[in-house]
Amino acid sequence: MTRLAVGVVTSVVLALLAPRCLQAQGRATIVGTVQGRRGAAVAGAGIAFEPGALVTRSDRLGSFRLEVAAGIAGRLIVEADRFAPDTVTIEALAAGSARALTVALAPVAQLSEVRVPAPAPVPRPLLDRSSGTVGGAIDSLELARLPTDRRDALSLAFTIPGVAQAIGFFDTAAPLTINGANSLYTQYNLDGLDNTEAVLGGPWVDLPLAAIARLDVAANNYGAELGRSSNGVVDYVSKRGGDSWHGELFAEGRPGGGFDSRLPAGVSLSSGAINRRLQLGAAAGGPLAARSRVFGAADLSRESLDQPIVTAYGNGQGGQRRTFVKLFGRLDQRWSESQSTTLTAALTAREFSGRGGGQTVPSADFTQHKNGALVSLTHTSRLSDAAHNTLSAQLGFFHWYYPPTASTFATPQVEILAPDLAAVRAVTGASGFQYDHTERQINLKDVVERRWGGHTVQAGADLLHGWFTLLGAGSSPSGSYVVIDSGNVIRQSGAFVSVADIPADIPVQSYTIDAAQQRVQSTQTVIGAFVQDRWLVSPSVTLNLGLRWDYDDLTGKGLSTPDLNNVQPRMSINWRPDARSVVRGGAGVYSGKLLYTIWSDALQFSANGPEIVTFSGTDAPAFGRGPTPAQITAAKATLPPREIREPFPLKLQSPTSYQLSLGFQRELAPSWGGSVDGVYSYTRHLPRIYDRNALDRPLTPADTVHQPPSYGDQFRPIPPLPGGFRQELTTQTAGKARYWGLFTTVRHAFSGSWSADLTWVWSRSRNDAEDINFGATQGNNFALEYADATNDRRHTVTLRTFYTVLERLRLAAIADFQTGTPINRIAGIGIDLDGSGGPSGNGFTGNYDRYAGVPRNGERLPGSFELSTSAAYTLPVARGNVQLRADVFNIFNRVNESGFASGIAGGGPRIQPGRPGSAVSYTVAGRPRQVQLSLQYDF
Repeated sequence: MTRLAVGVVTSVVLALLAPRCLQAQGRATIVGTVQGRRGAAVAGAGIAFEPGALVTRSDRLGSFRLEVAAGIAGRLIVEADRFAPDTVTIEALAAGSARALTVALAPVAQLSEVRVPAPAPVPRPLLDRSSGTVGGAIDSLELARLPTDRRDALSLAFTIPGVAQAIGFFDTAAPLTINGANSLYTQYNLDGLDNTEAVLGGPWVDLPLAAIARLDVAANNYGAELGRSSNGVVDYVSKRGGDSWHGELFAEGRPGGGFDSRLPAGVSLSSGAINRRLQLGAAAGGPLAARSRVFGAADLSRESLDQPIVTAYGNGQGGQRRTFVKLFGRLDQRWSESQSTTLTAALTAREFSGRGGGQTVPSADFTQHKNGALVSLTHTSRLSDAAHNTLSAQLGFFHWYYPPTASTFATPQVEILAPDLAAVRAVTGASGFQYDHTERQINLKDVVERRWGGHTVQAGADLLHGWFTLLGAGSSPSGSYVVIDSGNVIRQSGAFVSVADIPADIPVQSYTIDAAQQRVQSTQTVIGAFVQDRWLVSPSVTLNLGLRWDYDDLTGKGLSTPDLNNVQPRMSINWRPDARSVVRGGAGVYSGKLLYTIWSDALQFSANGPEIVTFSGTDAPAFGRGPTPAQITAAKATLPPREIREPFPLKLQSPTSYQLSLGFQRELAPSWGGSVDGVYSYTRHLPRIYDRNALDRPLTPADTVHQPPSYGDQFRPIPPLPGGFRQELTTQTAGKARYWGLFTTVRHAFSGSWSADLTWVWSRSRNDAEDINFGATQGNNFALEYADATNDRRHTVTLRTFYTVLERLRLAAIADFQTGTPINRIAGIGIDLDGSGGPSGNGFTGNYDRYAGVPRNGERLPGSFELSTSAAYTLPVARGNVQLRADVFNIFNRVNESGFASGIAGGGPRIQPGRPGSAVSYTVAGRPRQVQLSLQYDF
């Protein structure tokens, strides 16, 4: 007989035998919530009070209520399947009083979860009664019902407080920014293991939507078990098979044509938008044997983006063709009551075939392949009823490369500038970009958990090691020209302007070529260890104490010394003063890892590395007469000075943030809750570019015209000499950022019929280090660069909701308002006011020269608003259901010049030439109204 059964019998007997005088003492109330790991509600838990109370069970939100005799001390017994039972001592309560508490149950080694039918979603609790973490989640029911473009879960994550759609800084850059930081720094996990591409960030693999049980985002003040991020963590929680077979088949499409609206003439779609799509997929899961459960999902998408080609020599139609393949499989095997193993495998293949767009004609475009695969094995052992150990190993493979689409490297790339150098008229010739990167990775992790009374202690360690190979990175082997069509001498002869249309005597501003392509091979190792205690101090107070240490061996590469002092204490408190209120807060230190590309760049562009040479001004050759790689190598001692990179003579430190938060949550009604959280984060040691031979002359109001590098050479500490260097660059980790945020949320409880989250985020993010390629526009004067971050939003208001109107009709919507992102006023893309030249990666950040006195990011684009809706109708068919669904994005067809993940180098429309108050040109916008239709069979 279980303890709960004994409690029931005892309670009944004592209730029958209790004297009348005891009953006359009156009643008191115990109200509470039963939760499992990470605050998830435990529904159906049995609760009994000894002595003298009735037995009850927790509802779907984990809540319960018991009336007990006043003046009697006792104990509360709580039991639930898959959890270790718990007992809470209850002191005598006064008549008419109420006692509020939270019971946190520990899972029994997490082994019996394979027996749970998979279709039932786990409710999110109305209030967080156990931690101080600020962030949120998208549950499986919301993932299935909310309007979702291309069934991409990350497109829903921006509805979580502290998360927004990122600006850039290249076409496939990670789409999410947390706390206004660069999207490259967001950490991604898959079931707690690393899922972050190490070179330039972003998810290593994307899961099919049907394979995701929940998407969690920890934005601030999360526990010590999460590491390698000074910013925030996005965790995909995968689905597992259940006790019975279930699954889905779907076909989804974006028909384009008359279904969609068009942007105004001369305005292009952002790189993330598309015109047409066909997407097919399937998922299924269930039992293989008595102790085996399996789940798998596949998703194939083919889509096209039509982009007008708008050049000064004629227009045409370009675009991009894209293919996405996403595969996922999971096998759960329970060997015994104390041993279980989970095997998962995921693969994502992405192909982007460029066909021209904007000023780039088809011959100069390229195709991008970005493929990743992960295989992991996790074994859980129950050491005792109160302890278990989880050991994981994961292997990963990643390949990212850019072959030309419609040309070879036998011809040069040519960028044609307008006479005033402020605008690009066209880009023609061949693709001027080479990149072939391969990464292999191993991730090992071990965590042991033990319960002692009110303490749940975890201790663990993890190792992440990557092997990297970079082939052929740099410019075209045939070189790249920048020419000036000062007399409109170029005449287009074919469908698009070509190299053959450019006269030999056209003025050449610069010619760049890599005479010695490099093969770069190296490694990166990150190790970490943590210990933390979730301490139930009393039934109403939970204290989370943790300590973490991380080491990134990039900090010991080159001339740097290892950064070994990344000790990170973390603490949060969750206090329930009454049954309907929660006060939570926390403070902590969070260290992140560095992007591997800063080490790869240091090797690739070192003094003994490739011979990337730029001939500018009077040194520039006549068009078509640039020296060959062999000629450059032979004349190395006489070459114009160039940019080189030094391997960290200024030392490296891991990016580290110091975070504070304080919040209040309140149950406004049985199914309504509200919360307010204040967040502050100060981040140090952000990477940026530092020039050890920078100009020591500041800009003056008289500096208003373009100057060649030879002009700036006179102001450099070390005069550039032939065969030597002009810029001596290195990565410096001295950048800083600050974030202030006030998160206000009103929420309706998660249910099968209605869910609603309305969030207002009032925030500000400022920094002086926007990106790994970010450099100061005047020497190394980063004080002039401290400004609102590129991803700063002052106000973000987001609503996500779904509602079952009838049994078969379901509606859903996402409404999003954002204040505009900052405008960076520059003199012009081709204008160098001081002859400094600018680092090679400056184009990604768009931080070009500004006129004297013009601040960075001093103005704002217009605010954006988008309302997207979904309507689905379900019909019973055979042994399942058929769902007909239509999603409409941007239903009001608003033209949004900001508020979308542009993926454009420099940030697209936020880069504007001129001075504050000058006219703003909108050439790129977010998606217009678009329609997505789908047919799905669930069984």
